Amino acid sequence: MISAGITGEQIMDGIIIQYEYSGDEKAWETAINKFIEGVEAEPNLADKFTYRVNILKDGVGRVHLGHWADEDTLKYLQSLPIFSEFAEAMRGLAGDSLKNSGLRLFNAVGDK
Repeated sequence: MISAGITGEQIMDGIIIQYEYSGDEKAWETAINKFIEGVEAEPNLADKFTYRVNILKDGVGRVHLGHWADEDTLKYLQSLPIFSEFAEAMRGLAGDSLKNSGLRLFNAVGDK
């Protein structure tokens, strides 16, 4: 996960992605890890993008939270092959349960 250097004042916009998944955990983990590793390998995203993947305690619900420092960071991320590959993988894994919504960070503690 990339988070070092981003302050609450710098993080403006983000996304929340929610879905249910009860398939092969290894396939799910592989898709997530490939995206995270791809993001971490991009020096232009360092200190400008955070991404967290959460599993609800029911073991089925999944929630992803992404934040970016500015619109240029988002555009750069979206231009990368890893982004489109990940989006396609998530659509395949989550199916019709996939929902997302934009968000704006209001306040936070930690990761500052």
